[in-house]
Amino acid sequence: MGGGIGGAGMWGPTGWTRLFNTEFGNTMSWLLPGALVMGAVLLVLTIRARRIDRERAGLLLWGGSLVGTGLVISMAQGIIHPYYAVALAPPLGALIYLPTVGLLPPAIRELYGLRWSRYHEAALRGLGWLSRRIVPMLPAAWRYWPAARLAMAAPTPDRLHTPAQPKFTANELR
Repeated sequence: MGGGIGGAGMWGPTGWTRLFNTEFGNTMSWLLPGALVMGAVLLVLTIRARRIDRERAGLLLWGGSLVGTGLVISMAQGIIHPYYAVALAPPLGALIYLPTVGLLPPAIRELYGLRWSRYHEAALRGLGWLSRRIVPMLPAAWRYWPAARLAMAAPTPDRLHTPAQPKFTANELR
Protein backbone atom coordinates (compact mmCIF):
# COMPACT_ATOMS: atom_id res chain seq x y z
CA MET A 1 0.00 0.00 0.00
CA GLY A 2 3.01 2.30 -0.28
CA GLY A 3 3.54 5.13 -2.70
CA GLY A 4 4.56 2.71 -5.43
CA ILE A 5 7.76 2.56 -7.42
CA GLY A 6 9.56 5.88 -7.36
CA GLY A 7 6.98 7.39 -5.02
CA ALA A 8 4.23 7.29 -7.63
CA GLY A 9 1.04 5.63 -6.51
CA MET A 10 -2.55 5.79 -7.41
CA TRP A 11 -2.67 9.52 -6.55
CA GLY A 12 0.38 10.61 -8.49
CA PRO A 13 4.02 11.00 -7.59
CA THR A 14 4.97 12.58 -4.32
CA GLY A 15 6.65 15.96 -4.43
CA TRP A 16 5.83 19.62 -4.06
CA THR A 17 3.80 19.61 -7.29
CA ARG A 18 1.37 16.89 -6.16
CA LEU A 19 -1.23 19.44 -5.15
CA PHE A 20 -1.34 20.62 -8.77
CA ASN A 21 -1.70 17.22 -10.48
CA THR A 22 -4.94 15.95 -12.00
CA GLU A 23 -6.13 14.30 -8.78
CA PHE A 24 -5.61 17.21 -6.39
CA GLY A 25 -5.47 20.20 -8.76
CA ASN A 26 -9.22 20.51 -9.21
CA THR A 27 -9.87 21.03 -5.49
CA MET A 28 -8.56 24.20 -3.91
CA SER A 29 -4.99 24.17 -5.17
CA TRP A 30 -5.72 26.98 -7.61
CA LEU A 31 -5.91 29.32 -4.60
CA LEU A 32 -2.43 28.38 -3.34
CA PRO A 33 -0.30 30.71 -5.51
CA GLY A 34 -2.42 33.74 -4.64
CA ALA A 35 -2.44 32.91 -0.95
CA LEU A 36 1.34 32.45 -0.89
CA VAL A 37 1.94 35.73 -2.75
CA MET A 38 -0.43 37.56 -0.38
CA GLY A 39 1.33 36.01 2.58
CA ALA A 40 4.72 37.11 1.27
CA VAL A 41 3.49 40.67 0.64
CA LEU A 42 2.03 40.88 4.16
CA LEU A 43 5.22 39.45 5.63
CA VAL A 44 7.30 42.16 3.94
CA LEU A 45 4.90 44.85 5.15
CA THR A 46 4.82 43.60 8.74
CA ILE A 47 8.50 42.64 9.08
CA ARG A 48 9.20 45.66 11.29
CA ALA A 49 6.07 45.27 13.37
CA ARG A 50 6.29 44.39 17.04
CA ARG A 51 6.37 40.73 17.99
CA ILE A 52 2.86 40.97 19.42
CA ASP A 53 1.34 42.53 16.27
CA ARG A 54 -1.94 40.69 15.48
CA GLU A 55 -1.60 40.84 11.69
CA ARG A 56 1.92 39.45 11.77
CA ALA A 57 1.00 36.74 14.28
CA GLY A 58 -2.00 35.70 12.18
CA LEU A 59 0.11 35.68 9.04
CA LEU A 60 2.74 33.46 10.64
CA LEU A 61 0.10 31.14 12.08
CA TRP A 62 -1.98 30.73 8.92
CA GLY A 63 0.94 30.90 6.48
CA GLY A 64 2.88 28.32 8.48
CA SER A 65 -0.18 26.11 8.69
CA LEU A 66 -0.75 26.37 4.93
CA VAL A 67 2.85 25.53 4.06
CA GLY A 68 3.06 22.73 6.61
CA THR A 69 -0.21 21.10 5.60
CA GLY A 70 0.59 21.48 1.92
CA LEU A 71 3.97 19.83 2.39
CA VAL A 72 2.49 16.93 4.36
CA ILE A 73 -0.12 16.26 1.67
CA SER A 74 2.46 16.65 -1.11
CA MET A 75 5.06 14.36 0.42
CA ALA A 76 2.74 11.75 1.97
CA GLN A 77 3.24 8.22 0.77
CA GLY A 78 0.80 5.39 1.12
CA ILE A 79 -2.90 5.98 1.24
CA ILE A 80 -3.62 9.61 0.45
CA HIS A 81 -6.85 10.89 -1.05
CA PRO A 82 -7.77 14.24 -2.63
CA TYR A 83 -10.36 14.90 0.07
CA TYR A 84 -7.46 15.46 2.49
CA ALA A 85 -6.97 18.77 0.69
CA VAL A 86 -9.89 20.09 2.77
CA ALA A 87 -7.29 20.59 5.52
CA LEU A 88 -5.99 23.51 3.43
CA ALA A 89 -9.31 25.38 3.67
CA PRO A 90 -8.80 27.24 7.00
CA PRO A 91 -5.36 28.68 6.19
CA LEU A 92 -6.38 29.45 2.61
CA GLY A 93 -9.46 31.24 3.86
CA ALA A 94 -7.40 33.33 6.24
CA LEU A 95 -4.89 34.31 3.56
CA ILE A 96 -7.53 34.97 0.88
CA TYR A 97 -9.17 37.36 3.36
CA LEU A 98 -7.06 40.17 1.93
CA PRO A 99 -8.65 40.54 -1.52
CA THR A 100 -12.05 39.30 -0.38
CA VAL A 101 -12.50 41.89 2.35
CA GLY A 102 -10.31 44.54 0.76
CA LEU A 103 -12.45 44.79 -2.35
CA LEU A 104 -15.61 45.38 -0.31
CA PRO A 105 -16.73 48.98 0.16
CA PRO A 106 -15.62 50.35 3.57
CA ALA A 107 -19.25 50.78 4.67
CA ILE A 108 -19.93 47.06 4.22
CA ARG A 109 -16.71 46.14 6.05
CA GLU A 110 -17.81 48.29 8.98
CA LEU A 111 -21.36 46.97 8.88
CA TYR A 112 -20.15 43.36 9.19
CA GLY A 113 -17.35 44.20 11.63
CA LEU A 114 -14.58 42.98 9.34
CA ARG A 115 -11.13 44.10 10.45
CA TRP A 116 -9.12 46.18 8.00
CA SER A 117 -5.84 47.88 8.84
CA ARG A 118 -3.24 49.98 7.07
CA TYR A 119 -1.17 46.80 6.63
CA HIS A 120 -4.08 45.15 4.84
CA GLU A 121 -4.58 48.20 2.63
CA ALA A 122 -0.87 48.41 1.73
CA ALA A 123 -0.70 44.67 1.02
CA LEU A 124 -3.76 44.80 -1.23
CA ARG A 125 -2.30 47.73 -3.18
CA GLY A 126 1.02 45.89 -3.47
CA LEU A 127 -0.73 42.76 -4.68
CA GLY A 128 -2.61 44.77 -7.31
CA TRP A 129 0.63 46.39 -8.49
CA LEU A 130 2.33 43.00 -8.70
CA SER A 131 -0.60 41.39 -10.52
CA ARG A 132 -0.74 44.15 -13.13
CA ARG A 133 2.91 43.49 -13.99
CA ILE A 134 3.01 39.68 -13.81
CA VAL A 135 -0.25 38.57 -15.42
CA PRO A 136 0.47 40.05 -18.90
CA MET A 137 3.74 38.09 -18.99
CA LEU A 138 2.07 34.73 -18.35
CA PRO A 139 1.29 32.37 -21.23
CA ALA A 140 -2.29 32.46 -22.49
CA ALA A 141 -2.95 29.01 -21.02
CA TRP A 142 -2.37 30.43 -17.55
CA ARG A 143 -4.21 33.72 -18.05
CA TYR A 144 -7.54 32.35 -19.21
CA TRP A 145 -9.94 29.71 -17.90
CA PRO A 146 -10.09 26.57 -20.07
CA ALA A 147 -13.59 27.45 -21.29
CA ALA A 148 -12.44 30.93 -22.31
CA ARG A 149 -9.44 29.51 -24.16
CA LEU A 150 -11.72 27.15 -26.09
CA ALA A 151 -14.12 29.97 -26.91
CA MET A 152 -11.30 32.15 -28.22
CA ALA A 153 -9.91 29.36 -30.40
CA ALA A 154 -13.14 28.12 -31.98
CA PRO A 155 -15.03 30.18 -34.55
CA THR A 156 -18.74 30.43 -33.82
CA PRO A 157 -21.61 31.07 -36.25
CA ASP A 158 -22.85 34.06 -34.27
CA ARG A 159 -19.64 36.04 -34.86
CA LEU A 160 -20.01 38.70 -37.50
CA HIS A 161 -16.46 38.25 -38.73
CA THR A 162 -13.62 35.86 -38.10
CA PRO A 163 -10.13 37.27 -37.79
CA ALA A 164 -7.73 36.27 -40.55
CA GLN A 165 -5.23 35.04 -37.97
CA PRO A 166 -6.31 33.24 -34.80
CA LYS A 167 -5.45 35.15 -31.68
CA PHE A 168 -3.72 32.13 -30.13
CA THR A 169 -2.09 29.07 -31.62
CA ALA A 170 -3.29 25.61 -30.65
CA ASN A 171 -0.05 24.91 -28.74
CA GLU A 172 -0.31 28.15 -26.78
CA LEU A 173 -3.82 27.27 -25.63
CA ARG A 174 -2.88 23.88 -24.20
